[in-house]
Amino acid sequence: MTDPWDDAIKEAYASCPVDIIILPTLELRNPSFQDDEGNPTAARIVYDQADLTALLESDALLHANQQVLFQKCAFEFSIPESSDRLPELQLSIDGVTRELSAYLELAVSYRAPIDITYREFLHSNPLSGPHYVLNGLTLRRVTSNIFRVAGSASFFDFANMCFPKEVYTRAKFPGLNR
Repeated sequence: MTDPWDDAIKEAYASCPVDIIILPTLELRNPSFQDDEGNPTAARIVYDQADLTALLESDALLHANQQVLFQKCAFEFSIPESSDRLPELQLSIDGVTRELSAYLELAVSYRAPIDITYREFLHSNPLSGPHYVLNGLTLRRVTSNIFRVAGSASFFDFANMCFPKEVYTRAKFPGLNR
């Protein structure tokens, strides 16, 4: 497995220089999120006091190698400690913006999960692409009120998935009846 951090982000974490600022971002995806032309899109937020235009990675699920806008929004995102259980991350978004709340309302009416990508950009050069990407998270157990949306996000649980995928029932396979 390759190291997800590049040298620039390692230096920022190790030395904590005051002039290097790490900008955490979230990308929320759902099949109901579409732009004006009906193309799939995502809700993107940055934990900062200003909007951020940044370049996405070459293997991004949406808008790969394109500059996209992350809207300013306060959120908390806790990366879990290692344990024997399936890792679960806690996420809360404060003061949900009008644009983000419209996306969340669409997702409630659409019976599909919200997928999440967490990225970290360096404030000094967001157009060089993200320096850390955590992909493959799904939002679960969401609660909301007028001030905050909170939930937990986890990876797909491959260990507890049925194998083989086919479920052998007596109705479907009458040869099982004796």
